[in-house]
Amino acid sequence: SGSSDTIIVSADFNNEVVESNETNNSRTNIWTAHGGGTQVRIGAPGKVSPNHDFTVDVKINDVQDFDAANFDVSFNPAVLRLDGVTNGYMGNVAVPIDGWNVREPGRFTIVSNVPGLNGVSGNGSLAVLHFHVIGSLGQSSNITLSGGVLSNIQALEIPAVWLGDFVEVGII
Repeated sequence: SGSSDTIIVSADFNNEVVESNETNNSRTNIWTAHGGGTQVRIGAPGKVSPNHDFTVDVKINDVQDFDAANFDVSFNPAVLRLDGVTNGYMGNVAVPIDGWNVREPGRFTIVSNVPGLNGVSGNGSLAVLHFHVIGSLGQSSNITLSGGVLSNIQALEIPAVWLGDFVEVGII
């Protein structure tokens, strides 16, 4: 418990199965908790159809006094094409997109800003990404977030964990 846990998974724990190597019967991983606080993550559908459109929410959770965001979204440009970025929403408050620009094939910078001085708190989305599938059956693409900065109503950075997701081109 705490910020991380060590998990050990074992097969043939009592060494009852005769093997040439008895030292490889378990695996240990340390799982680190991301803890509470603000989280920004891609909400992808998992499986997408060839030559079809789909949307992805850039979700935000547990934010206080949010005012603005600036982040990069990246994906495999041989599999996906980003056709548009539209406003996110936190409750009934729009999170307008001030701009989205291509940095290189498969990487875009997105900027959003809540109008006024009050900001917004809670859960919702920073943006909605509109993709078109150009890849073939069996191809896949990560959709990742990087370089993200969230600002509050005092223009101070809001610490956040940024998480991506994955889509596979398949038959739905």
